[in-house]
Amino acid sequence: MKGEQEHLEHLIARHYTDKRCFDVVSFVHDFLVCVNDLGAIRCEYENKDSVNVSVAPQDSDILVCVPFSALAFLRSVCARLAMICSEATSGEFLPYGNEVDFPYEIAPGVVVPFHLKFLNTSGIQFLELASLSRHNSSIVDK
Repeated sequence: MKGEQEHLEHLIARHYTDKRCFDVVSFVHDFLVCVNDLGAIRCEYENKDSVNVSVAPQDSDILVCVPFSALAFLRSVCARLAMICSEATSGEFLPYGNEVDFPYEIAPGVVVPFHLKFLNTSGIQFLELASLSRHNSSIVDK
């Protein structure tokens, strides 16, 4: 899990141009590519500096440090995923929560089906994301 923690922290840090500017669009693209490799992931707000992450099938929690506000980070990722789902499914944009299957082009000509469940309210922020192209992927239930 240490390798996955370092990989996720590096992925997050790479998309911060400084402590206050986060490129959520390119991060979410790279995050979807990462989830396709890992299978399934659950992220939830832990504290102001950290996001709690579970990667299936290992199902052990790791804390991933975020350079600025973990709450702002997780809420922006949820909002971006909601927009992608809305565009991909021609459905309603639901920024505060949803559960949906959607396709996403992770590379030119490579479209992968994903399953997303998220809640993005003032009190609770979490997302569960799984690549449906992997045989062993499952959403981590807690």
